[in-house]
Amino acid sequence: MSCLNEIGLSRKQMVFAVLESTCGTLAWPNATTDFVRPAGQAVMSQTPTFVDSEELQDTLDVLDQFQNAMPPGEFTVPMYVRPAGYLGTLGTEAATIPQGDPFFRSMQGSMICGTHATLHTTLASPATGVTEIHLSGIATPFPMHGVLFITSKSTQLVKYDSIVYGSTRTTATVSDLTWGYKSSSPGTASQGDAILLRSRFYKQDTDSPSFSLWIETDHFVQGMSGCSVNNATLGVNNEGAVTIEWTGQGMEMVWAGTGTCASPQVVNATRIRVSDARLYSVGARIWNETKSDTGGAGYVISAVSHAAAASIITLASGTAATWGLNNIIRGFLPGAASTATPAVIGSPIESRLTSMELDGVATTFKGGDFTFAVPKEYIADEVGTDFPEDYVENVRSITSTLDLYFKRANANLFTTGYNGATASLYLTFGDTDQNRFELHMDRCQLEVPTITFTAPAVNLSIPMKALGTLGEDSCEIVFN
Repeated sequence: MSCLNEIGLSRKQMVFAVLESTCGTLAWPNATTDFVRPAGQAVMSQTPTFVDSEELQDTLDVLDQFQNAMPPGEFTVPMYVRPAGYLGTLGTEAATIPQGDPFFRSMQGSMICGTHATLHTTLASPATGVTEIHLSGIATPFPMHGVLFITSKSTQLVKYDSIVYGSTRTTATVSDLTWGYKSSSPGTASQGDAILLRSRFYKQDTDSPSFSLWIETDHFVQGMSGCSVNNATLGVNNEGAVTIEWTGQGMEMVWAGTGTCASPQVVNATRIRVSDARLYSVGARIWNETKSDTGGAGYVISAVSHAAAASIITLASGTAATWGLNNIIRGFLPGAASTATPAVIGSPIESRLTSMELDGVATTFKGGDFTFAVPKEYIADEVGTDFPEDYVENVRSITSTLDLYFKRANANLFTTGYNGATASLYLTFGDTDQNRFELHMDRCQLEVPTITFTAPAVNLSIPMKALGTLGEDSCEIVFN
């Protein structure tokens, strides 16, 4: 016979991230598109601060404390990079969102997919012999590396690895072409045919959208509104899977624990007496696990009373079933009871399938972490507000230290560092048989390397920082 163990299990975690339509207003996740499988422990917290009383009395004790307005909450979510498929045809965007899409959007600012242009010249047959494609009428930017969809040919995909814009940036020439990408069928195309970007392009912007974050840790559910990414660390090595750890802040945290119903409730009840109302907060959703009553998407808590004589939670809508004494009442997220099982998105990319080009030259390296600092300053000092209600973007900083073996040819990196030279950096995660995650920095400032020793080899550590050229273009993230 086993003991009744009420200690939460660390292995039982679910995470959901969903874009908000109104900044700071909790958005409810979709089980199909918003699930994130954490690669390690996801955590969330929001801790109030207090000020000691300055009133004088002949004592060494602090006699009182006063609570300040709530500072922003904080979160950390580690995950694997999991692409979800390739956008080969129109109308499949929702089915091919990579895991953690709101994190990528918050870090970069925007996501571009399906932007269009026009084929400026006819592609003769066989198209595989064409080395350049000339585009005009470009509506929004294309990434440095991407995949084009020629609409007159329903399956024709062309990958390019170079783009040169015209002076007005409404025309461009793409080259370094891969025809028949993803086993598509190359063919002719005519001048004026529409060209669509079928990559998922996360482009930098001066504004970033907010998202709601939900974490279920065994018997406890937390949610946070108005979330944004402040920092992301991308680990690059030759072991395991490609991992990103997201850290950031949010506006207001809600929670729901696991308790019991303290008195029977009739159908359509909205005031529920529970064993301890302190287990729950306004804004969280709950369900009756004993009766499998979820109300469809959980019952939103609209008020909480902690009074000892009447520990009551008020629901925004009435219950669909009778709730009995000692029925288990717990926090709700998709996947509870008979609701839709959360869909695990895509497949992880193995780290060994990573390649790097430095100034267009394939380069081997031992590894390194890329740190994306994209700070937001939450407005928490306005009088009359209990929680932050807005945030302001601050200057981004993208840095890394590349570690590599010190080969003879690498001695030229000392000259590069001394002269303050810059170089382009292009990282590809995944091979051509898988969905690929690509990161491009067109202008990286390389510092003077540091020599280190790991017997019997000599190593180099090269600090670098990504710089912008025209603005909001220091780093592109593309799923191809």
